[in-house]
Amino acid sequence: MGGWASGFGRETFSYLQGWLYYPSIPDRTGILAIPIGLLTVVGLALLRSRFLWWPFHPLGYPIVISFGGRMLWVCLLISSTVKWLVLRNSGWQTYRKLVPFFLGLTLGDFMVGSLWTLLGLGLKMKTYDFWP
Repeated sequence: MGGWASGFGRETFSYLQGWLYYPSIPDRTGILAIPIGLLTVVGLALLRSRFLWWPFHPLGYPIVISFGGRMLWVCLLISSTVKWLVLRNSGWQTYRKLVPFFLGLTLGDFMVGSLWTLLGLGLKMKTYDFWP
């Protein structure tokens, strides 16, 4: 495994170890941010369910402020632009017909990445890093 793959677990348990060995006072700002983030996501979900034209998906907020946002922002920008162009030029019917194609692209990406990982494990050699 590469350093980034084992780093996820190491980072999490390093935080836990620090909290257990060196307890500190509660972070009031962090505690306040939890319900604010929840209300933001719930608000985005309500707006998306009420208004057909609402462009923001509720999952976009937690994805963008996490590690994945730094890694996926170009993919999200390209897919949003393609979706906007299809909806603007062809309408909902064409968009609905194209959804399986784009889901297939995503599934294909995961399948190829998984096969490369399994091949590398089987041959005990470094292969293509699927993520990031």
